[in-house]
Amino acid sequence: MFGPYKLDALVLGGDKRAFSSIRADVRLAHVFEVAVDAFLTVPDPRLTVLKDTPRLFRAIKIFTPGPARGP
Repeated sequence: MFGPYKLDALVLGGDKRAFSSIRADVRLAHVFEVAVDAFLTVPDPRLTVLKDTPRLFRAIKIFTPGPARGP
């Protein structure tokens, strides 16, 4: 897939409109099999913006339930 590397997961990102045509390409179907649901919107692909993206895909969201309501 990616040379000698096997990917466990792939985080996709970029311009969502431009990306939709790539997603439809059947030659890349094997790539999307390991893609995670999250998509990183990167409006400005300058080096400083791209250097900050690993922080975004390593982050996790934690949801906690609200306080219990009485009867």
